[in-house]
Amino acid sequence: MAGIDDARSRRDFLKLTGYATTGALLAACLPSTPTASSPTPAGTSATAAPSGAATGSPAARTLGKYQLGKLEGPRVISDATKFPKTFKEAPAFASLVQQGKLPPVADRIGQDPIVVQPLRAVGKYGGKSNNGPEDTIRRGFNYLGGDVNNFVRFGSGPDTFITWDWDWKALRPNIARSFEMSADQKTLTINLRRGMRWSNGDPVTTEDVRFWYEDIYQNPGIVSSPASAMRINGKDLAIKIVDPTTFQIVSPDPHPFLPSIVASAILEFGGFSYFGNIGYGLISPSKYMKQFHPKYASGGQAAVDKMAADAKFPGWAAFFLNQNTVYNNADLPSLSPWVLRKGSESNKQVWAMDRNPYSVWVDVEGNQLPYIGTLQWTYADSSDVMNLRAIAGEYDVADRFIDMAKLPLLIDGQSKGDYKLQIDPGEDNNLGLRMNWGWQTAKSDPDYEVFELLRTADFRRALSLGLDRNQFNEAFFLGTGSAGSFVPQHDSNPYYPGDEAAHGKWALYDPAQANKLLDGLGYTQKDAQGYRLRKDGKGRIILQYLCSIAGGADLANMGEMMKTQWAKIGLDTNVSGVQTALFIQKRATADYHFIGFSIGSAELFLAPDFAFLTSQPYTDWFRSNGAKGTEPFKELKDLMALWTKGFTSADADRVQIGKQWFAQAADIVLQIGIIGADISSYGLRLSKSNVENVPGRAISTGVTASPVDVLPQHYFYK
Repeated sequence: MAGIDDARSRRDFLKLTGYATTGALLAACLPSTPTASSPTPAGTSATAAPSGAATGSPAARTLGKYQLGKLEGPRVISDATKFPKTFKEAPAFASLVQQGKLPPVADRIGQDPIVVQPLRAVGKYGGKSNNGPEDTIRRGFNYLGGDVNNFVRFGSGPDTFITWDWDWKALRPNIARSFEMSADQKTLTINLRRGMRWSNGDPVTTEDVRFWYEDIYQNPGIVSSPASAMRINGKDLAIKIVDPTTFQIVSPDPHPFLPSIVASAILEFGGFSYFGNIGYGLISPSKYMKQFHPKYASGGQAAVDKMAADAKFPGWAAFFLNQNTVYNNADLPSLSPWVLRKGSESNKQVWAMDRNPYSVWVDVEGNQLPYIGTLQWTYADSSDVMNLRAIAGEYDVADRFIDMAKLPLLIDGQSKGDYKLQIDPGEDNNLGLRMNWGWQTAKSDPDYEVFELLRTADFRRALSLGLDRNQFNEAFFLGTGSAGSFVPQHDSNPYYPGDEAAHGKWALYDPAQANKLLDGLGYTQKDAQGYRLRKDGKGRIILQYLCSIAGGADLANMGEMMKTQWAKIGLDTNVSGVQTALFIQKRATADYHFIGFSIGSAELFLAPDFAFLTSQPYTDWFRSNGAKGTEPFKELKDLMALWTKGFTSADADRVQIGKQWFAQAADIVLQIGIIGADISSYGLRLSKSNVENVPGRAISTGVTASPVDVLPQHYFYK
């Protein structure tokens, strides 16, 4: 059997189930804030309102039975009359200005800085934790060659044109100075910040947008398929350049949701840092990148082909995209508060980013941000190593893949490790099973019968009914989650489809009904061990479960529990828990039936892939309006049509359609949710005790690329 070591499985399972008895310790040690209003019911997700809809009080909430910290963050000042009149900078930059090696700080920032009102206090430059290097935030990462989330979701700024405030309620200009939708809802006009510069000093102009649109996005050698963000109703959006600081995104149909789409960190407009590596992002530093493009390079196609060959890339386009990737190319100009240090490419064991001299962020007193000059990441080859380092206090700030199973140790180790622990319930709803609908659908496929079962609603319903979610919650999540399907788990989310879809019907534990459904599908024949047999004579039905063992929730041991529970309904499971690099490789080949991962979406129309999670042929069909790929089975096709209708609707209609979408998806068990309010990938966050301006609780969602939405560039050492 492809799986984890059985002895380790039993040992770790006993250890984890022991952790489930530590409620008194947890309740005593977690952050506490007086409750100003009725808290979220125990065991439910405190979900933020998507797309600017209002939520309840940001005061204290609970996660399961545990009190959480206060939801808070810094504000960006929009009133130009309140902007600082003079500017200051880090001492190292001041020295370079005196030597004539840098322009004065005011000239580097421009006329329209992003002015930040700090969460608690205006900071100071430099400083360190009690055992750390000067002027440095130490962090960890676990994937050599491209752990983009580790940089983007902490140090990218964010660098989207539009973004949300920290509470995910209101859109605001970000890299853009302003934006405005036309009365017919077809044209979004975006104005750039005057005088803003790339990290090498080049001006940021709409030529950078035009170059991205015409020479990168529309070049099929670089971008082979259209971005979902650049299409509506199967038709393409267009970019129109108005003047050096103004451009427009023009839609062929009314598109009221367009500003939110530009702000979303998950869709392809989600910032140069996130999407430059695949040719999306809505902007690229044209003056620098033209040297790698055959249209502009001195020597043309032959020259860029030679560059690619010399760098050992398979072609010029692959080399171009590498040069357009902020964490691979230290010479690439950036818009982020920190920029990659030479020699710190992401395939190194240790990589670092240093403060950007042209950072456009300042505090209310005119101090250029960031306060802390260096971000330093150290590679950890396993989740155990990463978490032991966190508990030992070797990270100054950590927020990614802190192991849920280590929560008691993390709480107990705060004093010795000199850190504070914060808990941010996941807004993206759920941990569960991402379904592989089948990349190969031919009857000659040896696993054709099982893939056909995965496309059968009653089979998926039986799988869901065969899972005891409360047991998962207690054993692996210490009672902090909510047992439910993959849909939003609480009515604080505008798309909440109701209690039955979220927590009832197919999300209940009912092995008797599960067995009845499987019998009804004709799978009544069993082998000597009681496992159901395939109809094609190829033995028992065996489900292939794939997961990473790199961190977060203990997905491998969750798979072992799943295997035990599904055995009670006559289904066998192979559990394959592997390191991150191999997990990504196996996932790319679609050699699995399920993967354990985050599923569901707090904002259905900004993060549809987290809800749909279909195979590539179905995705290609959906994005191309049927021109490419494979036509989905009817239930999935109906959901795609409903999503498209909501995507183009006004706010009120879109909310109702979103509720309907989730209700339908829950009824057919589009994906199998296990635990809501997931805090396994993001959600456990720690910082050294003397790091200031860290929020007690932050919104946790991929749509805003949290925790970058609380602006870590304004953290400082007290």
